[in-house]
Amino acid sequence: MQKLFLTLIFSVYIFLSTSCDCHTESTGVVLDRTTRQPLENVEVSIYLSTVHKDSLKTPVFTNKNGVYKLTHEYCSDYMIDFDKEGYIGFVTSPKENDTIYLEMNKEKD
Repeated sequence: MQKLFLTLIFSVYIFLSTSCDCHTESTGVVLDRTTRQPLENVEVSIYLSTVHKDSLKTPVFTNKNGVYKLTHEYCSDYMIDFDKEGYIGFVTSPKENDTIYLEMNKEKD
């Protein structure tokens, strides 16, 4: 009887942990910190604690108005990573309708 109970508990745990419906959408706008102008073609990706850019199937980029829309199925905690050549990258926790300000990288190579 105890073995049957443990098997049932284990089965329920497996079912609940694998049947997570975590459809998530994050949206916002990315602006230049100095000019406050929208930044086009900023790469927006998921950053999980275990793997950097544990990636979306296709990259997501901001449009000409700096707007991004990120849709994914991750159930665990994650961060959103913003990258654009010539700018300092930025990582933040997801917020709906967030405004992100990227700063130009002024370092000379």
